[in-house]
Amino acid sequence: MAALFSLSAAFVVPSSLMRIPAARSLAPTMKTNIPRIELPSAVDSILKEQDLNNPNILDDDAYNTYSAAAIGGTLLVFLLPIFNFAGFFPDFILSALIGGGAAAYCSLRKDIIGEYANKAGGYVMMGIDKGVEAAPGVKAKIEDLIKQLKN
Repeated sequence: MAALFSLSAAFVVPSSLMRIPAARSLAPTMKTNIPRIELPSAVDSILKEQDLNNPNILDDDAYNTYSAAAIGGTLLVFLLPIFNFAGFFPDFILSALIGGGAAAYCSLRKDIIGEYANKAGGYVMMGIDKGVEAAPGVKAKIEDLIKQLKN
C-alpha cells in the first residue's frame, strides 16, 4: 500500500509549479496610468445609495480599468453612426456622455456586470499600453516619410 502512494506522487505536479504560470497569466500588464479625476464629496452619498464603488478610493489598477471602460464606451458609441447628424464635436460629446457614462456606471457596479465592464476596461488598457509602446517607432517612421516627401 505504501508503494502505491509513493508511486502516485510521481504523477502529481508540485503546487509551486502550478501557481507560477497562473499568476503570470492573470497579472495585470498595465504600464500606463490614467490621470485621476477626483469626484466631489457630494457624490459619495449617491454612490453609497446606489451601491456603487467609489472611484475616489479605488487603487490604481482598479481606477485604470474603470477609466479605460469609460474610454472604451465612448469610442464604441463614437464609432457607431448614431450621432453623425450633429458633426464631429457634438458626436464626440454625446458619445462620451452616453457611451462613456454607461460604461463608467457599469464598471462601478459590484455585480457580474461590473466584473465584465472592468474586464473590457482591462482590454482597452492593454490596447493603450500597446499604443504607448509603439508610439516612438511610429513617430520615427512618420518623420522618415516626411523627410522622403520633402526630398
